[in-house]
Amino acid sequence: MKNKFKILQYSNLLILFLLLTSSVIAQIWDVPEDKKAVLSPFKFDDVSRKQGEILFQRNCISCHGEPGKGNFVKINPEPGDMVSEKFSKLKDGEFFYKMSNGRGPMPRFMDRLKETERWQIISFIRTFHKGYVQKVRPNEKDKNKTEIFLSLKKGEDTNFIAKSYSLKGTDTIEFPNVELLLFANRYFGNLQLGESKKTNKNGIAIFQISSNFPADTSGNISLLIKPANQELYGDAESQLTIEYGLKNTKEPLNKKRAIWNTVERAPLWILFTFLIGVFAVWSVIIYICYQLFKFKRESLKK
Repeated sequence: MKNKFKILQYSNLLILFLLLTSSVIAQIWDVPEDKKAVLSPFKFDDVSRKQGEILFQRNCISCHGEPGKGNFVKINPEPGDMVSEKFSKLKDGEFFYKMSNGRGPMPRFMDRLKETERWQIISFIRTFHKGYVQKVRPNEKDKNKTEIFLSLKKGEDTNFIAKSYSLKGTDTIEFPNVELLLFANRYFGNLQLGESKKTNKNGIAIFQISSNFPADTSGNISLLIKPANQELYGDAESQLTIEYGLKNTKEPLNKKRAIWNTVERAPLWILFTFLIGVFAVWSVIIYICYQLFKFKRESLKK
């Protein structure tokens, strides 16, 4: 009996250790030292905070919950409450890096939001951190950025023409060797289309999109072009909505039962699996408690 109890005890400790270890590993998210030192190019003010609040409501609240309420989504790793000490200790550069690059369930907001918009969200979050004092990026660093402009238009057949250029007075000057990324607006955010392309000596890069590319219910596709190196070229981008591809005649994804839908419309097999899993876990816990109680009772008899 004692040997059985020891085996059970050690197995439980091993399971607990593995769970704690995996949880700790999931929480580790190292940021390169040079990225930690990145600062906002503008001073946070009431305007940036207000805009940041709007962007936070649209992009962050669904996972992180309302600041200070602790009602974030219970997933692993936990998104956490933005008011918590864990977030207040982060440097601005760490915030910006994690928001820009994403990881696991957290999206890569570099593909969704402009650099200015990401800093505006940080501006809003910082209003909840007592004792926070902002440091603004020195003007000298801004000189490293090259101001360019982008345009996107439909070419012949399946070609879409992107152009990068700069302005000198009223003159337009082609800007070569700019690496560009093309995105399509989809249900869950922007989807990158193919590989990046560099502009030629005339500042032009040509992307190809199949004529069978899925369009929306109106028969339109929404495209976005932006530079791959946003640290060098900033928020330059160009959008194009055009009638192209195959019109979507299917029902909306959230109309039927699906794993991305609400609980009320989740697949039945997921609901049953969840209930069975809960039952199994509680059965094991009750069984362990019973064995401990039984062992204690037998020990007292002796």
